[in-house]
Amino acid sequence: MSTAVGNYLMPLDAAASALGVSIYTVRRLVAAKSLPGVRIGTRVMVSSETVARAISEGVPPRTPQKARASVRQRAKTVPAAPQK
Repeated sequence: MSTAVGNYLMPLDAAASALGVSIYTVRRLVAAKSLPGVRIGTRVMVSSETVARAISEGVPPRTPQKARASVRQRAKTVPAAPQK
């Protein structure tokens, strides 16, 4: 008797547990298209085959995001409106 289940869709929390990362990391990977996901209703699922491939290849590293300027920093760069 074979114990292999085959390819199936798994929720993000199960994928996060299998990959050893947080669910937020998995959401970020799916949003960045580093980990393909499919939306079913309101839920996002990933393929067990994709998770197995990510485990064997290693989870893609987090890409550094551009730092957002604070409100004060943006206020310094925006010229003031002319006074009448």
